[in-house]
Amino acid sequence: MNNLIEMEAEPRPENDDRFLNLSWYPTIRAVYDRFLEDYAATHQQHGDMSATVPMSEDTFRRKFKQCYPHVKIPKTNRFAQCDVCFLLRGKMELAPSKEKKKLYRKQLHLHHENVSKDKAVYY
Repeated sequence: MNNLIEMEAEPRPENDDRFLNLSWYPTIRAVYDRFLEDYAATHQQHGDMSATVPMSEDTFRRKFKQCYPHVKIPKTNRFAQCDVCFLLRGKMELAPSKEKKKLYRKQLHLHHENVSKDKAVYY
C-alpha cells in the first residue's frame, strides 16, 4: 500500500502540503481493488498460488483512514478527463465478463503509470 501512495498520490492543486490526492481512483473501492491486485501479483511472483484475501473491504477502509489520513480521494476531478481514461472506464462498465473488465482495468492502470511517469519527468 505504501508503494501505491508513493507512486500515485499527487500534491493537492491548492498547494496544501498537508494532504495528497489519489486522483486516479474515483472511490475507495477502486483503491481496495488495486490493493487486492497487487497482493495477488506479489504472491504469484513468490509461487504462492493459494493466496487468500488479506482483509475485508471494511477492514481496508478503516486501516486506510487510520494509516493514511493525509491521503484524499477527490469527490470530483477538477481536471478534464483524458480520452483514453474515459474510453477505458466506459469499456470496463460495459464489459460482458470479469476477464474483459480485468483486461480494461489493467490497460487503465498501465495508462495511469505512463501518465505519472510523464508528469514526473515534466515536473
